[in-house]
Amino acid sequence: MKDQDAPLARVSGRALVVMLGFALFIGLLVVHGALPGISVPTLGQANWMLGFAESMAQNGLFSVYATHFGGPEPAPIAFGLAGAWPTALGLRLGLAPENAFTAMYVAWLGVAFYGAYRVARHYRVRPGLALLAASAWLTLPMVWWHSQYSTLALGIALLPAYHGVLLAVINARGQGSAARWGRYVLYLAMAIIAVFMDGYTFMMAACGTSLLLLSHLWYSRAHWWAEATRLLPLHGIAFALAYLLFSRYIGQSHFDGASLAFFRGWGMDLTYLLRPSAGISWLWDTLHLSQVRDIKHHFGDNSVWNTTFLLPLLIVAALGVYAARQLRIQWFGWLAIALFGFYMALGPSLKVNDTRPADMPGQPSHMAAEHATLPTGSAFVSGHLPGFNNMRAAYRWAALGALGAWALLLPLLAYHQTRRYHLLAALLGVLIVSHLPHPERWQATRQYHAAISDIRHTLVPALARDLSPGERVFFIPYRNDFLINFIAPQLGIHAYNIGGDKNLALAKRHWPQPLREVAIRGWPETPEQALPAMLRHPQIDTLVVPYHDMLWAAHIWPVDTTLKPGLQPLVEALKAVEALTVIERDDYAIIRLSAPSSAPE
Repeated sequence: MKDQDAPLARVSGRALVVMLGFALFIGLLVVHGALPGISVPTLGQANWMLGFAESMAQNGLFSVYATHFGGPEPAPIAFGLAGAWPTALGLRLGLAPENAFTAMYVAWLGVAFYGAYRVARHYRVRPGLALLAASAWLTLPMVWWHSQYSTLALGIALLPAYHGVLLAVINARGQGSAARWGRYVLYLAMAIIAVFMDGYTFMMAACGTSLLLLSHLWYSRAHWWAEATRLLPLHGIAFALAYLLFSRYIGQSHFDGASLAFFRGWGMDLTYLLRPSAGISWLWDTLHLSQVRDIKHHFGDNSVWNTTFLLPLLIVAALGVYAARQLRIQWFGWLAIALFGFYMALGPSLKVNDTRPADMPGQPSHMAAEHATLPTGSAFVSGHLPGFNNMRAAYRWAALGALGAWALLLPLLAYHQTRRYHLLAALLGVLIVSHLPHPERWQATRQYHAAISDIRHTLVPALARDLSPGERVFFIPYRNDFLINFIAPQLGIHAYNIGGDKNLALAKRHWPQPLREVAIRGWPETPEQALPAMLRHPQIDTLVVPYHDMLWAAHIWPVDTTLKPGLQPLVEALKAVEALTVIERDDYAIIRLSAPSSAPE
């Protein structure tokens, strides 16, 4: 009878696991603010990426460039193509922009959740605990708080999945040819997805998988040569191919590195790791154990101290090291990943509760060497090695450290799960709860959804009264114009402006000569004399003076400030120029060349 009941019990157990996984995943979507039709995880970056997605959608299923802004050349997206292209697919299927972005986010979070679950199962963690462990990873502020940087958050979320693919490749030895080659192809795909998801997490994936692979070779001393010849070429080819594809797509092999002062300022202070910042986790704020930190007194910006509290995870990881030794699990690779990630997160200088002097000259977010406790020794790596010298927000390396710490807790779950299942489930529950955001975040993500819809139904129709599809437009004075990414494809115009500092640098190189002169020399002192000449260039049809700051309006909508008072003198001066026709509206002004009057007969 027992033998007959066993299949039914297995089916029932799988159903319970599926239901638990579904319930946990819905909870994770609420934490991330990613419920289509209800919320959007972020606003500014969503507007930025949706512009690329809309332009790609209009250009065809296989388009990977935007042609409605950043002209005159097609604009590649500096990071996040792995997010923009699926969003474009959602737009082609008829989803509203705000829902297409969120659907893309849900899809990648699903991959991240399943990938973390599979890593836990690799170490023989029972399914229920594996689902809770995956949830513990995705509820870290290091993951959900970074949603304001869109695919950076997704890249961090996917770190366990990236490394899980390597574990699958390692386990492919001895399997059939089809299974082995399928996993090799998956590894190539993983590296390509990583580089087109986000540059920071691509570097973390490259470094983390390298350390994990070297650890595997160390533990495989009996047949290390066979493993090295099987795995090292695949590993090198995968990440080299990914880098070459990205370089070809973006049109250059690298971006300029930042100064060491930037690396220092954006490095992680050790106190950030050990004590939470106020306003992030409702639990620590309720217990009055968090610390108020602000940009007036600390280096970098709030992302540096809001995301890097990991003390509960570190404590559990330390217990996991003990369990791993008892189980003889290959744990050293994960420990190396954790130590390397946290070391690089410090930046070139160690900070221990360091604060910014009130009278410090220069950029507030930057940090001179004399203000640091002592050097860490990573200055050469950050200043000279390709790839590493672009990791200017050094604290983000803590995501790789967190991955190593998270993986080290898995042996603890595997070691005690037969006797202390409920205790371990409660421990994971505490980890999850300790990192949950304030309820206000859910309300904010709902407002983001409403804001994107409002931009589509107010600002875009207003501009459509005065701009025609196909017009070549320059918004003046130009800035880092995030919102133009969103509105240009909606209007069908071709704007020279573009949002994103890297994308702006790429676009400037191809601007028509009058615009390149503005980019090099700055805004002319007498625009009423310069603008008619600018408009006579055959590649420029219309100039627009927006009264919204097109960077911050993308992040905060509706905006409660206007640039109109400061720009009104310019518009009035242009109205007096006979060669120009100026149309002034509440939120912008349109400038074109006056039509030549007909000669009398």
